[in-house]
Amino acid sequence: MKKKLFAWLTAAALLLAVLPAAASAADAAVKPSGPSGVIYSGGALLVCDARANTILSWDGASWTVAAGKTLANDQFGEPVGGYIDGDAASAQFDGPDSIAVWLDGYAVSDTGNNVVRYSAGGKVRTLCGSGSAGLANGYGSSAAFRGPTGLASDGKGNLYIADTGNNVIRCINKSGTVTTYAGTGAAGYADGTALSARFNGPTGLCWYNGALYVSDTGNQRIRVIKDGAVTTLAGAPTTYEDSSVWAGGYINGKISIARFSDPIGIAVGDDGTVYVADSGNAAIRAIANGAVSTADIGAPLLNPRGLAFSGGKLFVTDSFAGTVMTIVLGSKTASKFKDVPDGLWSHDAVVWAADRGIFSGVGGGLLDPDGTMTRGMFATVLGKLDLSVFPSEIINGSASFSDVASKAWYANSVAWAASNGVVSGVGGGLFAPGSAVTREQAAVMLHSWCSWVGLT
Repeated sequence: MKKKLFAWLTAAALLLAVLPAAASAADAAVKPSGPSGVIYSGGALLVCDARANTILSWDGASWTVAAGKTLANDQFGEPVGGYIDGDAASAQFDGPDSIAVWLDGYAVSDTGNNVVRYSAGGKVRTLCGSGSAGLANGYGSSAAFRGPTGLASDGKGNLYIADTGNNVIRCINKSGTVTTYAGTGAAGYADGTALSARFNGPTGLCWYNGALYVSDTGNQRIRVIKDGAVTTLAGAPTTYEDSSVWAGGYINGKISIARFSDPIGIAVGDDGTVYVADSGNAAIRAIANGAVSTADIGAPLLNPRGLAFSGGKLFVTDSFAGTVMTIVLGSKTASKFKDVPDGLWSHDAVVWAADRGIFSGVGGGLLDPDGTMTRGMFATVLGKLDLSVFPSEIINGSASFSDVASKAWYANSVAWAASNGVVSGVGGGLFAPGSAVTREQAAVMLHSWCSWVGLT
């Protein structure tokens, strides 16, 4: 049963470009193998390659190694991690996860070594952490972490660290002193004052407009820390049966009912839209205007992990695919249908519906805007509308009509809609799928769909 009161997000349109792995034979050996955290700085992308234990740089033409040395493979064929400070080319990391611009260089969460590293001027040094797992505040190496991941800088010299294994958010100031910024250290879920709130395996961090956004992965929620308080921005998971473990899900709509599955990377656009790498759902989700939607990036994802926003572009790493994507954000102004030109009174509405897969046209790049919509077509549109809000919905059902063939292109949609009271037949066990849908019928069907999803 669907929960009530949702609204879906009219998101910015997205255009996708996948960065090539290498530009020439000379660069063929340098390419992402397990990209994780990403930032855009100084005209180049910097990417943590958690698998190769390196930091890679993309200058728009080729990949190079900015820091870290890949060692021999272990018995399972995976590169062995190390821990050495010094020159960038000879430094060693162990599963570097996230990266953030900080002071005159950049910081890296060296997850496997339980430390945070800092690179500037061609050198790498340990910024904070003892190298042993623990939870301790203090200066430099007297501090201790347990599997740190996400990083974010507030631009004022403070670096925030998702201390994932300790279920807290830490902060190191520009003097090198580490304190606990939020969380008690006990895994759980509770909003409230920063030091009384509880997290469960927090990962991705992003600082925007005086607030720290947190992907609270184990709690399947997006949290915000601002003015000393922790609140939940989005996510309404349920627990597994007979368990206190939060279950992932995949529901778009109002933030109070939306569901995520292992959210990790997080970034905020210039307009305040929050983007989330929803790794368990292999999707990029967008939070704006009190609702969550799935961003259409134009290509499939396997395991999106790192996100960064800069100059109207969203950068996405896919750790399983070994790719880094550049998504240009902006409103689409052109329709994909040749018979829906700019200036047509219905243009913007058609583009909106087509972008969300609700309208697919009649073939040949045409919509046939003046054509007649049949009852079978309208039932299919309602099914696609439902999928745009509830992506994991299964569009089928047990209802049957004698004039709806089981293999008809609209059969599953008609069966789904009839099974859930969204449509009804015309009597005598008939649906009349080829008959024109009247305005009256369309209004009734739309009202029935709204009732089905809880809007009435």
